[in-house]
Amino acid sequence: MNSILKSTICGKTDFSKADTLATSPDPCPTDPWLFTDPLAREIYQRRDQLEALEEDICLYVMYDGQWAPEELECKCEIRRLLREGLLTAKGSFGDLSPHPTIYSAYGEGELKVAGRRFPFDIGEEIVFEPWLARLSRPGLYGPVRVGWVRQVTSELCLCCEAFHHICIQCEKTRTTMRQILTYQSNGK
Repeated sequence: MNSILKSTICGKTDFSKADTLATSPDPCPTDPWLFTDPLAREIYQRRDQLEALEEDICLYVMYDGQWAPEELECKCEIRRLLREGLLTAKGSFGDLSPHPTIYSAYGEGELKVAGRRFPFDIGEEIVFEPWLARLSRPGLYGPVRVGWVRQVTSELCLCCEAFHHICIQCEKTRTTMRQILTYQSNGK
């Protein structure tokens, strides 16, 4: 996952818009926009490609039209850390769909997702990672990446484009891949 600065797209950064706020309600498991930064969604809307983004999220980011329990737990953890003042929206979002908001740590802490701890230090970045990215990049053991995210220009990418070798597989094969990823994440 790479970072796209909002200011490179619209000339300013609005930190009040993010995919998760301290006041966000509990996540809905069937909401395809759960991890989509509002500006990224707006860009697809302006390009008349919002339907393509929604289809990509539903088919290649979500599983069977729903977010996995650990992804919902990740969302709740980000909200908790925002409420505690340990995270803030950075003013950028991920280049890969669903184009999640990237958060910056204001203090030391940790996310706890599916029994796994993801510690972070002041200044580190935190971003949701879709399952195809985790499957394609060994070493990512949960739905979140902590560390530094490389900044790129304004190129948005759908998961079906970034991971076409996986996306061409039948649904049964993708289901097996997702199960393997879940097994690996729980086993480490």
